[in-house]
Amino acid sequence: MEFQWVKGHQDTTCPYDRLSIPAKLNCEADREASSWHQRMEQHNLTVPTLSQTQTQLVIQQRSITSHLKRRVHHSITVPRLLSYLQQRFSWEENVLEEIDWVVYQSIIKKYKDQWTTVVKHLHAISPTGHLAHRNNQYLPHDCPACSEPNETNLHLLLCGAASRAKWRQDTTSKIIHFESDCVDPYLIDILHDGVSRFHRQLAQISDNRYPPRYANLIRQQNGIGWEHLYRAKWSMEWRKLQDCYARAAIEGGRNAISGSEWLLGLGRLMIQQWLQLWKLRNDERHGVDSYRHSQLREQTLHAELQDLYSFKNKVCPNDRRIFHTSVAEHLQLHPTLDALQEWISTYKTAIMASVDQASRLGVTNNFPINHYPTFNPIARASGQASLAAGLPAG
Repeated sequence: MEFQWVKGHQDTTCPYDRLSIPAKLNCEADREASSWHQRMEQHNLTVPTLSQTQTQLVIQQRSITSHLKRRVHHSITVPRLLSYLQQRFSWEENVLEEIDWVVYQSIIKKYKDQWTTVVKHLHAISPTGHLAHRNNQYLPHDCPACSEPNETNLHLLLCGAASRAKWRQDTTSKIIHFESDCVDPYLIDILHDGVSRFHRQLAQISDNRYPPRYANLIRQQNGIGWEHLYRAKWSMEWRKLQDCYARAAIEGGRNAISGSEWLLGLGRLMIQQWLQLWKLRNDERHGVDSYRHSQLREQTLHAELQDLYSFKNKVCPNDRRIFHTSVAEHLQLHPTLDALQEWISTYKTAIMASVDQASRLGVTNNFPINHYPTFNPIARASGQASLAAGLPAG
């Protein structure tokens, strides 16, 4: 008898009908094993220690047999991240268990070269006007495309400007046509319905609007939030329902793709669409050419310089030599934007520290002499001689 190793879960990267017979059997075995684990009320996740094993790592009642360093790191950081996400998005406790984290990890692996931008997007902390202004008061807080005074991460997706409406229309068209010939039509309708309602800020889908087998999917995605589809957070029901449809379709001789493959492509499509939106927004904010970018930079630096000069008479006397006579003279002596940026970066911290020191050490809390009483505030005891007693008269 000869044993041969066959890689598992190959249907996540290749359509099931294109796999070899051993790979298909392996996928079926994986599916049956997962089903058994889901039916079991208690799971034994601890592997018995073999006689030749010198040590064994157990984390959260689970034996760790590979990738030890990564598993230890995950055991420390992942619970903290999940707790943060639950608080950040006001999720119920069960929501974290309903998100398909396997699909989530597969989707975001592609974006290592844009990691900082994508991670901020995934956690809804992209530096839109609201966050940028909170961190730097000289940066604008309004939306560059419409009159909204507070540009948030949510507003970025819902902005009523014509350029954003066109982006939403294009995005909706792309996601409902993605592999539409190989996907459960009900899933496409639910996806279209949910995303469109989010774009128009309508009530969420009722779970009795579609056949009963899709009710759990609708309830879960409503709890997660439809805007989180742009952040790769899909309910596990999407994959399960598409896998059921794919098996029936293949048996009937029709084309279909696995739920993992569909969500992988669709999830990356939605992140790609958001990246296009972010570029569109940045072009509207900073300008598409160097001249417009220079104008915006000049406005920001001049405003910051004006603000720093308002502290000229509040710093310690010895530190007033940092300043010129006026803002106009400063701009005349340092006309370039790079020179302004260098001066602000060099002296801003020192100026604010000097203002604080002058406030603590100065005379601002002392009263002028004419505010004090003209009489002796110390009462004299009865029979006490006056200060003039014994002095010669006249």
